Amino acid sequence: MVYFPAQGPKAAKLAWADGLNKIVTTGFSQTSVRQYNIYDIRNFASPLASNDIDQSAGVFILYYDPDTSVRKVSTSLRLRVVSLSWSVLLVTMQILFLAGKGDAGIKYLELNNEEPYLHSLSEFRSNEGQKGACFLPKLACNTENTEIAVALRILSADKIQPVSFQVRTEPFLSVHPLALSLSWLINRPRGA
Repeated sequence: MVYFPAQGPKAAKLAWADGLNKIVTTGFSQTSVRQYNIYDIRNFASPLASNDIDQSAGVFILYYDPDTSVRKVSTSLRLRVVSLSWSVLLVTMQILFLAGKGDAGIKYLELNNEEPYLHSLSEFRSNEGQKGACFLPKLACNTENTEIAVALRILSADKIQPVSFQVRTEPFLSVHPLALSLSWLINRPRGA
């Protein structure tokens, strides 16, 4: 079976999201709009999702991070007669990085198994376009600073810029006003 993931004449790229059994392709439409397609590996007949990204001439450099293990903490509060219990749900995120040649930034998106399959997380922006980019192995990440990825952007023949991608981790109990109030009520001194 031969399939062309993009209609335009420019290069198309492919990344296998092994943790989700998906394939992500990027390429160009006939009108030179950059776009992505997401396929289930069991069925290439039609994409699960297809969307335009932006209008730019640069080919995307794809980097799928299967080892991100970013945890989104979802808490549910259950108040019992005497005690307060927390139920924590940890969800692993799969991140797809898109660094376009000539772009002045790197987009990063969450890839998952539910429609629309790809969600924009954020974008690193700079005032200088990149000629190329690559990502360092996980051993190069500073996990004490919650670093999940390090990209190297080639800006010129003699200039390489490292870009650190980090996640903020704040415990729910230390920042949520409801949790602080309930914690005070449960642990308050007798008679207060």
